[in-house]
Parts: sequence; structure tokens; C-alpha cells
Amino acid sequence: MNNREKLLSHVQDNQTKHQLARVIDLAEGVLERQVPDVTDFYDPYLIMLAEGILKRMPEVGFSFVGGYSEAERKRILIFPSNHVPSEINAKIALLVINPCGLNSSLKHRDYLGALLGLGIRREKIGDLLVEEAGCKAVVDQGVAVFIKGYLKQVGREIVSITEVSSNADFRSKEGIIKKGTVASLRLDAVASLGFGMSRNNVQREILAERFKVNWQLVKKPDFQLKEGDVISCRGRGRVIIIHLSGQTKKGRIGLLLEKYT
Repeated sequence: MNNREKLLSHVQDNQTKHQLARVIDLAEGVLERQVPDVTDFYDPYLIMLAEGILKRMPEVGFSFVGGYSEAERKRILIFPSNHVPSEINAKIALLVINPCGLNSSLKHRDYLGALLGLGIRREKIGDLLVEEAGCKAVVDQGVAVFIKGYLKQVGREIVSITEVSSNADFRSKEGIIKKGTVASLRLDAVASLGFGMSRNNVQREILAERFKVNWQLVKKPDFQLKEGDVISCRGRGRVIIIHLSGQTKKGRIGLLLEKYT
């Protein structure tokens, strides 16, 4: 088994393995050329896997950057160990997308769908911070000019786009707090409470591969959750299990959830 196979031997999913192989390619290129490079934007699960691989490649240094301090999706800066990471260009652009209408109801899925509709790959888009006034977007510098030139509409709303140089106003918004009880910590039970869906509908969407837990695809409705887990459903946002408050007198489990759209 060669070194690359050893580094990837614990990864089962082919798409994930392909993405991590790309990280290894970049690291090897950095060592060969002695020039820093940067990956696409990755979710926290892929970041964790990539970090484990890069720690086994001591000749390179690496750090993570997502455009602002609380970023979820990040790029990995990979550089020769004698470089200073703060001096490396992460090739990130910060965009503010503002609907022209006064009463916009656009959501995260609307902005993401509009960007993907331009033919931009998801990996070139970092976090999208949706607010009442619009959306703050972290994107690859290489696609920023294209977005500014061609993104004219999100949903039914005409939009204007401004590139900003400061991330001072980029911060994660608070979610909606939900309290309730469930019979068990099965994924279908907790997701039904968190997303306000019937359990049958949740089960159908799990089997349709629309659910992830901690950014990993989960296909089993009876998957067991724990405090701190992040549940996401495509097109519906995400729910975080903030706290488990123990059992009620009827044997149900108390939950404190935070819902993001």
C-alpha cells in the first residue's frame, strides 16, 4: 500500500475520498513548487478529515480560513512549513447581496440556488449569512466578478451586489429556540420536533438521502443522536441539539433545540 492509499484507507465514501485526494494533490504540489496553495470551501466534517491527513504530512503547514471568525465552511491554506500563514492570500471575496424590494422573504436556499444556477460549484461558495436586509456571502475570489456581473435576481427579487473589504459585519445570526420532548433520540423523532414535520415525512426524506448529521449523510431513521449534534435537511435548514434535560415522569426525553433556516 502506497502512502496515498494509507492516508485515505479509512474513508469509505467515494466523493469524500475524491475531495481528500485533491487535498493531498495540493499538498504535494506545494512541496514540489514551494509555493502556498488553497483548497475549495469545505464543511466541518471534511475539514476534520483533511486536518487528520495533513497532520501526517509534517513537511507542510496548514491553517483554516472562512472569511470571518465564526465561519462554518472554510478553505485550507497549505504552505511550506517555513512560510507565515497570515501573509498568504486566501483568495476570498466578501459580497453583500441586497434585494431591491422592501419586504423580501428570501431564504438561504433561495440565495444558494441562485448562485448554483449560474453554474458555480458549491465548493466555490463559503457561508451565506441571510438577514432581513439581504445576504452576506463568502465566495472564491475567482467567481466574485462573475457573480457581480451576472447575478441579477434571486427568486422573484431583483438584487444588487456590493463587494466589501471588511468582514466586521459578517457574523452568524441566532436561531429559533425550540423546546419539547421525544420518546427517544432517534433521528426521525428529533427531526420531527425540530423541523415541525410529521415523523412519516421525516422518514421518507431520510430514505431519500436528504438528511445529514454533523455533515455526514445518514440513511437510517433510527440513527441515535446526542447532545451537540447538528441535523441538516436539504432545503429546510438545520437543527442543533443544544441541551438534553433528562427524562420526564412519563419517560420522555426533554430537548432544547436551535433551528436555523
